[in-house]
Amino acid sequence: MNFKTKVLTSVLAVGLTVALVGGSTMAWFTDSKVVEGATFQAGTVRLSNTSGDLTIRGFAQQNINPGDEFNGSLTIVNEGTKPVKLRIKIPEISWLNGEEPTGLSTDNVKVTLPENWEKHNDGYLYYTGTIGNYPQGVIPGTQDDGTEFPTGTPEQRTISFAFTGQFDGDLTTNDYQGMTLNMGSSSVEVIQATNGAAWTTTPVPAATSSTTPVA
Repeated sequence: MNFKTKVLTSVLAVGLTVALVGGSTMAWFTDSKVVEGATFQAGTVRLSNTSGDLTIRGFAQQNINPGDEFNGSLTIVNEGTKPVKLRIKIPEISWLNGEEPTGLSTDNVKVTLPENWEKHNDGYLYYTGTIGNYPQGVIPGTQDDGTEFPTGTPEQRTISFAFTGQFDGDLTTNDYQGMTLNMGSSSVEVIQATNGAAWTTTPVPAATSSTTPVA
């Protein structure tokens, strides 16, 4: 190796060494910390376990007559933390002869719904009242859920469903003598009122009349 070659090799080696040193000392300022885990408590949607069963009173249930009036009531309490919307499934009714179906029409069983309730054609009654400054149809919960849904008082979280009815005098003919009106099971259902939650069955427009057959 001649002198010029040795000098060029030495220069390249020094240059590479400087580049490596420079590269090894260039770094971004960084830092790190341990972030503690977080827990989230899910809200609850829950009806009171002490809500009274549906009761019908106001007439002799074993000796009804055309024109008899009756009424029923149900108290519903939202004991969940979340604001909710509320609906009640309309029970199926039928006239029986003993335990046998008769095929008699139930159009003679007329019910007048209370204020703030609507019967929809999907077979449900929907609560439509306005409580304080809450949105229409919303029942507050036991905890704040945003500025639109503050905590509700016990009175605000309690909804009364009280209806009146009548066995239509013109439609309850002699064919109904001795027959038994059977009312099937029903359900009270609530769904959270936040984040666009939707019922399993989409509500349809309300029926036009507030006085209507039960089913």
